[in-house]
Amino acid sequence: MERYALIERDGVVNVLQDEPVRTLDRLILLPFVIEAFHTLRENGIKAVIVTCQEPLANGEITAGALDEIHGRMRIMIEEGYGKIEDIMVCPSLYADWERCRFPKPRLLHVAAAKHGFKLQDVFFICSGWESMQAGWAAGCKTAFVKTGKPFHALQALKTSERQPDIIQRDLLSAVIRIIRLYSADGR
Repeated sequence: MERYALIERDGVVNVLQDEPVRTLDRLILLPFVIEAFHTLRENGIKAVIVTCQEPLANGEITAGALDEIHGRMRIMIEEGYGKIEDIMVCPSLYADWERCRFPKPRLLHVAAAKHGFKLQDVFFICSGWESMQAGWAAGCKTAFVKTGKPFHALQALKTSERQPDIIQRDLLSAVIRIIRLYSADGR
């Protein structure tokens, strides 16, 4: 059985800035991201990045410019012997931005259908409150990392009935923890 991890882009893979990444020079990978993707690959876990790109929905960036950013991200990760199986973008999949942006789970359902996995078998590694809500609504296991802008999410978690399955400082820490959990389950 193939194993997958769903990974939010902004705040997990790249630095979540005050303004969205619209150009290559604004793409800055977070520390240990390359090592995390290498670790996933070495352990047979396919990485699918899911990202809600409001600038694309608003016409602030073209699909071609976004493809360039994602192409550069792939190169950086592959140079570290990691691999991105797929990058799924909302609203590229749908004309209606409102139907697929987080906290709605539609983007996660589309990823599962495209790659043939069950959402309950997958961790969604995210850094935002709305992303966590999407993961819960889709039935994923959630791994919250503190590398985005965690204040809002941590405040919301204080009063939330739901909690992430894992809370870690960064993507690599989350990946290591997930691999240990899979090993304990015999996967």
